[in-house]
Amino acid sequence: MKKWNLAFAVMAISALSGCGDAPPKTLEEINRHISSVSTTQLDGVSALVFSLDSKMGYDGASFFFMASDEANRILPKLIKYFPEQNPDVVAFTLNGKLVDKYGNEKDSPVIQLAFKMDEVKKVNYETGQFTNWDLLELMDNIEFLNPAGASIVREYCTDDSNAKHAARFCSGII
Repeated sequence: MKKWNLAFAVMAISALSGCGDAPPKTLEEINRHISSVSTTQLDGVSALVFSLDSKMGYDGASFFFMASDEANRILPKLIKYFPEQNPDVVAFTLNGKLVDKYGNEKDSPVIQLAFKMDEVKKVNYETGQFTNWDLLELMDNIEFLNPAGASIVREYCTDDSNAKHAARFCSGII
């Protein structure tokens, strides 16, 4: 039994201390849920747009919670590994699985969240205390690209915890 415990401990230490993650070489490599990255103009300002795939395994309010969490993981890596990227706005297009009246599934953009890069750069990500709720409070603009997007965010904001911790964000939704 002690041999198994020792073997498990050695494997765990090796896994945790191993090679570590190599810095991403491209914006798409920042996070496995990024399906594409593009630059564009949003309301007359430069924008870097991350498209997040729908393969997170969640739907509804849980999908939005996880997508905002992924956005909160992407931003510090964008700042750290790609300082030359200096758009006015960073936007996240959330893609959801939609089912048409014939039962066919299709990935489609449902929500776009935009954040001013100047505000994002002020965040102290080093403490690990900045949550996805905090990020939503910094949001500059939300656009519903499909009626399903509005429904997802309304469901998210009806949860008491989300409504409390992302009060400013949710007050504009409900």
